[in-house]
Amino acid sequence: MLLTASKVYVRHPELAAAKANRDFVLRAVCSAVDTIAAVARGRAPPPSGTNRVPVEGPGELAQALDDFDERMVMEPLAYSELRTRPSLEERLESIISGAALMADSSCTRDERRERIVAECNAVRQALQDLLHEYMSNAGRAEQSEGLERALEQMCRKTRDLRRQLRKAVVDHVSDSFLETNVPLLVLLEAARSGNEKEVEEYAIVFTEHANKLVEVANLVCSMSNNEDGVKMVRHAAGQIESLCPQVINAARVLAARSRSRVAQENASAFARAWEAAVRLLTDAVDDVTTIDDFLAVSENHILEDVNKCVVALQEGDPDSLERTAGAIRGRAARVCSVVTQEMDNYEPCIYTKRVLEAVTVLRDQGK
Repeated sequence: MLLTASKVYVRHPELAAAKANRDFVLRAVCSAVDTIAAVARGRAPPPSGTNRVPVEGPGELAQALDDFDERMVMEPLAYSELRTRPSLEERLESIISGAALMADSSCTRDERRERIVAECNAVRQALQDLLHEYMSNAGRAEQSEGLERALEQMCRKTRDLRRQLRKAVVDHVSDSFLETNVPLLVLLEAARSGNEKEVEEYAIVFTEHANKLVEVANLVCSMSNNEDGVKMVRHAAGQIESLCPQVINAARVLAARSRSRVAQENASAFARAWEAAVRLLTDAVDDVTTIDDFLAVSENHILEDVNKCVVALQEGDPDSLERTAGAIRGRAARVCSVVTQEMDNYEPCIYTKRVLEAVTVLRDQGK
């Protein structure tokens, strides 16, 4: 990529986008060399400065829920109305604020949003019931049956909230990581035809697509306790953020010099880098997503799309029918990919054989 970016800048130095491509790749290469040198000397690699959020550590919302679950269980003698109540209420409100952000996200379905709100209200009420029982048991050495029931109810409600939040995350994954190559293809097609106006229009769509992938990746991280997986997702999301404007710059260069061989090679190099980054992000997101949730949500989404196809047939809307049928094919392909990847984690046996046979059937029927 350094070679193609340098060649296109040497050939077309008058284009600002060509210089931006060259400078980006040069900085990336210098950063990689600095990292290798630091590791060889036994030092910590220098910070890249490309990540907006810390790469290390589990998801913030998942960690907050875990901490809350630990802190709400205590001996009645340790309960203090002045200290414990404000602390637990503050922690819960922080969790609910995070849940509200997820519920208000653009890809969250109305039904899921309502369930999240309902679970937040249920958790609030369960906490008040629990605090009331702690007050009633103050000074006692052992828990009463009422306190035990309140603790069980509290645990049940936080577990229900977790489940709804996880499913909301998978809703986003199922919708956003679908036909991820389309925005890139239309951008490059406009660039190859030399249509600079269309390139600028599709650049907006491409940027929105990249931002949505990063947004969903951050949501996935927020609800995962898998620290290594979260680190990989955040790293891949950082690559997407960095590459997005450079892919657009490469398309601008190609649109301005559509017959230039070096411009074509440069655009192809950045396109390959983008596709590799998207594959890395997709695999990383799949690794931290619970497959049970993914399959359940994907099944519901496919059923919704089937119903949309029926409505389109009844209304005689071929465009909607074709678009929704494409979404079904894409979802089926994603299910096949995720399940096949999951089976790689198991030793070959009759179970994996039957699952892979089912994947083959689904893949053949989805064509």
